[in-house]
Amino acid sequence: MFLRKKNATGYEQYQVFVEPKGNHLIAQDQWKEDFLLQIKERGIPQKTFADDTEYHVWGFPFFNQQSRMSEISTAFQELFK
Repeated sequence: MFLRKKNATGYEQYQVFVEPKGNHLIAQDQWKEDFLLQIKERGIPQKTFADDTEYHVWGFPFFNQQSRMSEISTAFQELFK
């Protein structure tokens, strides 16, 4: 997902990685969720365009409507503060 918001010096752009995951696969694919959650802290975006934007990459927890909505909600709240 790509998001963009205006700030005082130009724009901030966010590339957010989120993956839907069924209940039956959450435990099996825990390694993938761990990787997604490390993207924000460890990811180094490569700026390949010449403009006045800040570029950020984020990874979200798995999306699962039955059991993971509070984690997704918290991640979105952190992103939009």
